[in-house]
Amino acid sequence: MFNSFFKGMSGYVRGARWLRAHPILLLLSGVPFLAALIGMVTGIMILFPSAYSWSTSVLLPWLSQGSDFWLWTVLFWIFKGLLVVSVFLLSLVSAMLLMVALTSPINEYISVRVERDMLGEDLQPLPWGRLIKILPKVMAGELLKTFLIVTVPLVMLFIPGVNLLAGFVAVFLIGWDFYDYPLVRRNWGFGQRFKFAMGEFWTVFGFGLWMVIPVLHVFLVPLAVAGGTILNVEALSRKGLVTIRASWLEGNGRVEVLNS
Repeated sequence: MFNSFFKGMSGYVRGARWLRAHPILLLLSGVPFLAALIGMVTGIMILFPSAYSWSTSVLLPWLSQGSDFWLWTVLFWIFKGLLVVSVFLLSLVSAMLLMVALTSPINEYISVRVERDMLGEDLQPLPWGRLIKILPKVMAGELLKTFLIVTVPLVMLFIPGVNLLAGFVAVFLIGWDFYDYPLVRRNWGFGQRFKFAMGEFWTVFGFGLWMVIPVLHVFLVPLAVAGGTILNVEALSRKGLVTIRASWLEGNGRVEVLNS
């Protein structure tokens, strides 16, 4: 469990090393970075005030009914603090994932290049013309997944007891969002992909943990696609579904760059 968790957390370092070996793709990854930056600003300036106003108008009046009892007052302020933090993080993550979904063709291109380095297969990135044609379908899939990632923790947040697990679920789902590219490319169904991710729960959870840290998550987005693809392909290899070429040195982050 711990090895898997820390391996997931180190995925961004490995993604950074791979991108450093591919300067053009490193430059291209600046587009998702800008998208995440715009998402963060949007989340703070627009989404968070609206979401906080709505959630407090729904929940806090009900909770304040027992405010004459001192213990209830303490619990009220604890809950309010947790609500502020949770709504703030969900606002940032929602806006960030929405904006990153708009850059999914670029993310797919980078992910294919990573996998091609790892497997040495004749796995060619889609031409830009075809990427533009399939853009609506790709974006629709990413937006649907973004909706799930945001909605499930949000619903859990309003269920007493269950809301304590909302943060853990959100971390896993965010990690899964960037971990999923190789499986989508293999035309796996939604349930099959989710089951696979659950089988790698601690790796995906460790990978997603960094993404809920405000501001830091913006800088990690460009590394997340490459790092998530590395972790995913390695999991596929452990299950005997792919064969990683010997020249890919697993674990120390070094890569041998294939000629384009």
